[in-house]
Amino acid sequence: MSEVTTAANVQNANTITWSEVSSTPVSTGYTQTANNIRFYLPYSTSVAIFELTANNSCGTISPEFAFKAQACTNPCNGLAVAFAIMPNPAQGTATIAIPAIGTPAPCNPPNSSTTAARPAAGSPSPTFSEVDIYDNTGALKKKFSYDANTSQTQLDLSGLATGIYTIEIKSGGTIETHNLLINNK
Repeated sequence: MSEVTTAANVQNANTITWSEVSSTPVSTGYTQTANNIRFYLPYSTSVAIFELTANNSCGTISPEFAFKAQACTNPCNGLAVAFAIMPNPAQGTATIAIPAIGTPAPCNPPNSSTTAARPAAGSPSPTFSEVDIYDNTGALKKKFSYDANTSQTQLDLSGLATGIYTIEIKSGGTIETHNLLINNK
């Protein structure tokens, strides 16, 4: 089961309301507290679509957001992550880098004992050679190639619509998967 928590930040909003448009398979309900929404998707194939309605002095907006559960192969099940993507949500650019010691693994709850690991002193740092960005339909939107010794980069997110994207970081035969919320305006 995947927990999803997100917040809406609309400048000078009088009211912000989330409403579930559809979900497959059905989410386990949702709660809204102020601008925040929290819900659970029961399966790795679950998708939920929510509409955000916000009112301010300029009028009303009602964009829809799709949230897709992700079946993690790495870093779930007690494995440590090699990389972090920051910031998340991102606007314009995001950085992939080796995370700080003690950072919670993205597929585990904040109170989990599974944390990101850094290599031991004297051992090589993790590296990657390719990064792919997929939209919520699974379509490849951007592909970046690097030399085999890359351990940090800045991703150009220009041209991508606001939404949740899957980022695949490829290193040899290993693929590390992360979700990234892109908020390009």
